Amino acid sequence: MRTPVLLILAACLVTGCCSSVESSPATTDVSVIQIDLRNMNKPLPGIITAGQITPDQLEQLVQEGCRNFITLRQAHEGGTGWEEDQAKQLGARFVRIPVDGGDGLDLANTKKLDHALKESGGAATVVYCGSSNRVGALFACRAHWLQGQSKQDALALGQAAGATSYVAHIKRVLEIR
Repeated sequence: MRTPVLLILAACLVTGCCSSVESSPATTDVSVIQIDLRNMNKPLPGIITAGQITPDQLEQLVQEGCRNFITLRQAHEGGTGWEEDQAKQLGARFVRIPVDGGDGLDLANTKKLDHALKESGGAATVVYCGSSNRVGALFACRAHWLQGQSKQDALALGQAAGATSYVAHIKRVLEIR
């Protein structure tokens, strides 16, 4: 039990030190945000990962200082599609990267996520999908393919970012045996 916890902690520390996100500090300490989001995790400094947020939660997050929202949901998925307009009204930045389930775990989407995170300028960012599985999986791909982390460390980060039922997808795309 102690080894997986240490691996996750090590992955988070390595990712924080080697992250390709701009080096400016987050404007909001996301560790103090206590909004109840579905499957919420705080895997990296300045980043919250979660399942689908609601209009009220988006407004609360903006009030708490979150300025960037990245969704991995396709616009036609139920419960989504409203975020662009509300984020704009609230003065927040919104990016949609439509990831089609496990089949969307590819280098192109990984680069889009990396670019969107870099564009956040270090400001507090919420990355979400339906359950946070795609989020965790894409964070794992980014950690390995773009940041050079080991496959196991990338997998641990993916799990820390919300991947549960997508662990098999992560292992498939990262070729973890």
